[in-house]
Amino acid sequence: MSAIQDTFFKIQDTKKKQREIRAVYRGALDKSHAHQDVMSQIRALREKKKGIEDRIKAEYSREMDMLDDLSETMRAEQERMADMVVSSLSRGEIIKVRDMRNNAYDPIVKVVFRKIDEQEGV
Repeated sequence: MSAIQDTFFKIQDTKKKQREIRAVYRGALDKSHAHQDVMSQIRALREKKKGIEDRIKAEYSREMDMLDDLSETMRAEQERMADMVVSSLSRGEIIKVRDMRNNAYDPIVKVVFRKIDEQEGV
């Protein structure tokens, strides 16, 4: 079996163990009365905070719309930059960018596997 496949299985096994430990921990938290009391206080404070934020957002609706537009523009620019970096890396170019303070940044390439339906291609 390939080293990649072996590593994939090890990662899957580790994730399973993590889920099991988290489930035990959540169960212990659910049984704790002190934890339940604090969580109900937190929920009440979150609702109060949300009401305050909603009132202020209504007062600053124009600014919030501008913020949404800026966020969308930034997402599009980041996607465009990622495409340019992948193209440059595939040509063997070395990529470095600098910010306004002359700090250098290297790109980080991330590989993620997603589950597929093997019958799709058939």
